Amino acid sequence: MTKDDILLAISGSGNFKNIIEAVKEAQKVGAKIVGMTGYSGGKLYKMSDDNMQAPINDMQIAEDIHLTFNHMMMSIFHRIVVNKK
Repeated sequence: MTKDDILLAISGSGNFKNIIEAVKEAQKVGAKIVGMTGYSGGKLYKMSDDNMQAPINDMQIAEDIHLTFNHMMMSIFHRIVVNKK
């Protein structure tokens, strides 16, 4: 991981210990942090440079919304890659 990288950190509660530790390591090198959270966002929301939050107090629904975020990101990445050819 370098300062030019982006870490997409996903945690429904925003407080999963391993995710928080990964974010701390990425911050040490100056990488950009994008958090994907549910509920109030927890620690991850506060530590992230940008957030994709599903502000709902239901883990199942938050994870479903995260899947939607993932599909939207892949659609955007696909368009960028296809348009470069």
